[in-house]
Amino acid sequence: MRQSIKAAGLASLLLLNLTDLSAEPLVKGFFVEKLPANSLSQAIAPGKGLVLAHVLNQSQEAITTGNYQVGVQIEDKGSVKTYSLSPKDSITPGALKTFRMAVPIDGIDKNTGNFRVFSRVNGITTWSEKYSFLQGIQSSKNKNGVTTLYTEAPVANEDRIVPKEVPFETDSSSVQKSETALNTDKKNVKVDSSKVEMAAAKVNNSVKKAETKVKAESEKAQKAVETKKETVVASAKNVETSSKTTKTAAQALKELEEKKEANAAKAAEKAKEKTAVAAAEAKTSVNRKINPSEFKKLRTMDEELIIYVVKNGDTLKSISENYYGTASKERVIADLNFIEKSSAVRVGEEIIVEVRPLSKSKS
Repeated sequence: MRQSIKAAGLASLLLLNLTDLSAEPLVKGFFVEKLPANSLSQAIAPGKGLVLAHVLNQSQEAITTGNYQVGVQIEDKGSVKTYSLSPKDSITPGALKTFRMAVPIDGIDKNTGNFRVFSRVNGITTWSEKYSFLQGIQSSKNKNGVTTLYTEAPVANEDRIVPKEVPFETDSSSVQKSETALNTDKKNVKVDSSKVEMAAAKVNNSVKKAETKVKAESEKAQKAVETKKETVVASAKNVETSSKTTKTAAQALKELEEKKEANAAKAAEKAKEKTAVAAAEAKTSVNRKINPSEFKKLRTMDEELIIYVVKNGDTLKSISENYYGTASKERVIADLNFIEKSSAVRVGEEIIVEVRPLSKSKS
């Protein structure tokens, strides 16, 4: 069948629609379930079929890469699934491009299911007719539906090898997570909760130890002051009254009391600062939702970098909430990675979430 349309098959099919030239691209689709045995094209993966989307640029201007998408929509048993990709090649005026799209076909009823391809240029979507999966038979309520042929590549150059199909960027089908994935998520949540509880208990123990140490140091300072006071009082009793004496026992006691009060105030202030820092760290640790396997460490001469690999659905705000326990660190992460827009993160990209001096880094 491929040889029979070499000269005029696909071109004639498309030219039938060129009764009135317009800026809107012309889109046609074909389905290939199995390639010929001697085909030079990339093999079709098990469980998938090949949809060929032919796009003819009828505009006087090129359709440039980054400004258009090509995709396929599959309708079967009341379910609609859409797949799309952003080609890296531009389409010059009057040129015809063929795009290979491998789509899942397991479970599709080929007698009732149908598909159609589309192009989306500058936000404007152009659809093809709906087609059946029965080897290119166009679906139609008309019993005399048109039978179309398929081709693996533009027929102008027989020796040209068709490029590999591009993986889809989006899948808008509303398919829920599998039961296994949900159970895994629940287990991860339980593990994270237990780790948070352990971290909180550890911080509470540290706070109690710090308070006990401060209290002991305060009592020790108090005893030292009392001992010093007794010594000064005893010395004062032995001092002879003299008009030449510039410092009386009463003045010495007053200075001692003032020094005691100053030392006690300093000790209390230090204890308050330590308690506040420990409480802040405890609160942050409890709010964090960190999965240690998602972060890695990189050490330089004097710093330790905490690295995170961006996943699908991540934003700087969600990463800040998961790592720091608060979204307020979003700008800190952006500045560490020289990111101007919060949305400018890509899946798979490695970003720095924290920089620690080696002297303060945590194991």
